[in-house]
Amino acid sequence: MDWGTKTTGCRREPPHVHAETANLNIMKTALVTLALLLLHTQNVAAQAVSPVTTPAQAPAPATAAAPAAATDTARAATEPTTPTAPDGPEAKDAKDETSDNDFPDKGWLVSAGGTATLTEGNSSTRVFGVQLDADRESFRYFVGIEGSARYGKTRVVSIVPDPRGETEAIREGRPGGSFEENINDWLLSNKYGRYLSDRRSHYIYTLASVESDRFRGFWIRSQGQLGYGYRLANERLSAKVEAGLDFTEDHQVVGSIRSRLSLAANMLIEYVISDTLTLRENFSHVRTLETNILDVSPLEDHRTRSNTSFQVKLTDNFDLRTSAILDYASVPAPGAHKTDIKFTTAVLYSIL
Repeated sequence: MDWGTKTTGCRREPPHVHAETANLNIMKTALVTLALLLLHTQNVAAQAVSPVTTPAQAPAPATAAAPAAATDTARAATEPTTPTAPDGPEAKDAKDETSDNDFPDKGWLVSAGGTATLTEGNSSTRVFGVQLDADRESFRYFVGIEGSARYGKTRVVSIVPDPRGETEAIREGRPGGSFEENINDWLLSNKYGRYLSDRRSHYIYTLASVESDRFRGFWIRSQGQLGYGYRLANERLSAKVEAGLDFTEDHQVVGSIRSRLSLAANMLIEYVISDTLTLRENFSHVRTLETNILDVSPLEDHRTRSNTSFQVKLTDNFDLRTSAILDYASVPAPGAHKTDIKFTTAVLYSIL
């Protein structure tokens, strides 16, 4: 058959030409459709972030694909667009600024309170105490200041048999006699931490404290720490684990000045049980590397302190705190016991 002959006024093409033409038309249609979808997506994104809204456009017919594409391109060029976020160091600065806004510095949180125990009659006791807490935390750092003092006296009067036989019993000690001091301690500490990452999980810290407790065997104890900490937190739980070096110097009641360098490990937990009840645990442990007074081998001399407290919110400004403080020293000061336990209850008032 001659493919070049005329038939009813139309030229007949070979079958492979028809197939190539059909494939070309399909590719053109797909490209035009893809271009329209991309332009439509760009227009929708621009309208979503733009304060100026434009009426919806009717879909262009398939036969007018090229003019519709040109119109959409011109419209997209004239419509306002949202500036894109910067890359590189500028993007990091923008992220840091957002994070700072998410964790604003709320200023100082200060609370002060006191406790008192008075008994009279068969026994006479006078115990007074004061407590001060000040905390401040921002996106980059945290500061904690703690101060406390207690002073107490008691007059011991006991009932014993009367050796003269005139009465069944007598009371030892003169009524109205002098009181004996049995509590005399105070503490002042300051802790500063600096976060190392935007996630506020890694930080370095310093701790400086001075305390006195002559019934534990020292007039003055000076302590300093430097170390690294890791923080985990969610809506109700905040936990910090720390490790570092500790230097402590004691001016003992009996004996001379005792100083030692130690390894320190701390754990601080705060758990919000409910809107009105909070549990706190402050645990610290130090192991001495060297000593210049007692003949002990390295790592034998160690100290542990555990401060567990429950705090109940009474009103917007008043809180009730009950604490149990345990101090243990494997090598105590001369004349002192290894273990010392204190139970305190204080009413706190939020000043700031």
